[in-house]
Amino acid sequence: VCGHLTTFTLLNDFTSTKNLNFGNWEYYGYDFNDYNVTVNQLHLSGLGAGTGLTRKLGNGTHTLNSHFCYLHPADFEGSTVIVDGKLYNCDNANYNILELKNSNTINMGTSYAPITVKELRLTAGKTYTLKSTVDPRQVFYIGKLTAIGTPDQPITIGSTTAGQRHTINYTGSEASTVEYCNVSDSKVTQARQLLAKNSVNGGNNQNWGFDTLPALTLNKKQVDKMYVGDKLVTAIYKGTAKIY
Repeated sequence: VCGHLTTFTLLNDFTSTKNLNFGNWEYYGYDFNDYNVTVNQLHLSGLGAGTGLTRKLGNGTHTLNSHFCYLHPADFEGSTVIVDGKLYNCDNANYNILELKNSNTINMGTSYAPITVKELRLTAGKTYTLKSTVDPRQVFYIGKLTAIGTPDQPITIGSTTAGQRHTINYTGSEASTVEYCNVSDSKVTQARQLLAKNSVNGGNNQNWGFDTLPALTLNKKQVDKMYVGDKLVTAIYKGTAKIY
């Protein structure tokens, strides 16, 4: 999108196999007018404040076939953003619904500003790594997490650096659904705990709850275990429960 101090305005749904790029610091604006956008890459780069330009992504569905790139502040308002490919440098982004269809690294750019997602949707059988926390500003604010795997296609959630936790500030604005996931190196802040059903505690987690794990078969006898964070709290063997 070219033109100094120009606002790009949609008058209907927009579909293209090309990239839709807004860049060059604070000289461009956009108004999607609640229309749907399907492009290869949506790139919002360097859009600072102070020019008075309109910057609205509206309430439509934005399907990004290959890549989504974001470098500086924008509010996705009521929109649903569906990413089929990679998600790059989404620092200081404010999403309504963000759905990731393939394995992804949820990273931050050089500003280390937080990422806010009202609802994050992950896909069965995929692997998601969140940026390991090395700076207190590197926090993911998630109101609702929808991560529903299957026994054959669990979802893997981890950190970009093994053994180093990422941080999720779970606001718990809506009930989350997390099932059949393998979670490791994840710290959840706030008083509300994230509960993962039929899931695996991969270790080094904080403030996650793991319950109703699939039964383990040992010498044809059933053992059920329940974890809270890294701690084993209950084990049931041959109908007898032991509290730890």
